[in-house]
Amino acid sequence: MYLLDLTQLLRAGSPSYPGDRVGLDFPSADAAGGDYPAHRLLLKEGIPLVGGLINLKHLANVLNTGILAHLVAFPLRIEDHEGSLVRAVALIN
Repeated sequence: MYLLDLTQLLRAGSPSYPGDRVGLDFPSADAAGGDYPAHRLLLKEGIPLVGGLINLKHLANVLNTGILAHLVAFPLRIEDHEGSLVRAVALIN
């Protein structure tokens, strides 16, 4: 599902889409300096976030035709950190 923002998820109180990860075509699911409600909600559900992606609207159009795709994200290994830049790739079947 292609979402323009995460307000639908936050209003529902839990993820309300059929998926196990969230890809964002903007830098973050939350505004900087807050308590990161979208991050906390999704991570509590075990759903990782990948931000700053491009061409998600195109990928959503492909997926809507019934074609399957796999997201592969290769993070940097950074000691004592919980996040990282990734090389993200969509493999379209």
